[in-house]
Amino acid sequence: RVPLSAYETKTNRKKLSNAYSDKSPLLAVFEEQGGGEFVLQSSNRRRLLFDPQMIAVKTTRSTQGVQVMTLRKNHFVESAQPYVEGSLVNPHRFRSKTLPAAGAILREEDLGEQLSLS
Repeated sequence: RVPLSAYETKTNRKKLSNAYSDKSPLLAVFEEQGGGEFVLQSSNRRRLLFDPQMIAVKTTRSTQGVQVMTLRKNHFVESAQPYVEGSLVNPHRFRSKTLPAAGAILREEDLGEQLSLS
């Protein structure tokens, strides 16, 4: 979480140096609208439901970020999206009290009502 005020231009400079990290590709950017939860899905079928308020606000724009999801070797976060009520049958399974967390393995009964084309 980096406040937009960290990117304010203090002088007449034209370039945003260190505006993003090139160490890993950007997956998603969301404007914080207060009170919403997010779902991360990893390549090993794990999901993590977390509140962004758990992440400390960084004061500089050259931050490297924080680790939210614990991943094993050769796995990565595939998607990040806002949590929609009802998309998971048992959302409490995927919540964690502390970060970073591994999340829970996705089971067939955990999926909510999904749209299928058949």
